[in-house]
Amino acid sequence: MIATTEAGLGQRPAWAGKTLAELTGREIGEALVYLADHHPDDEALPRALVGSLNAAALQSLYDGPAHLNR
Repeated sequence: MIATTEAGLGQRPAWAGKTLAELTGREIGEALVYLADHHPDDEALPRALVGSLNAAALQSLYDGPAHLNR
């Protein structure tokens, strides 16, 4: 279920107003599903979202578990 917020004439996803850097992994997943359902011909934005998700995942692997970085 995609969380929505009132905006103008209709509703839009709550994450729609955030920058790419502000999105959580869950919000990126929701955005990918939303784009696949509503804009299947758009390739650039899903690529950027996946790239951001991959970068965050790689960074967390590089940083390791938080308790080891103290």
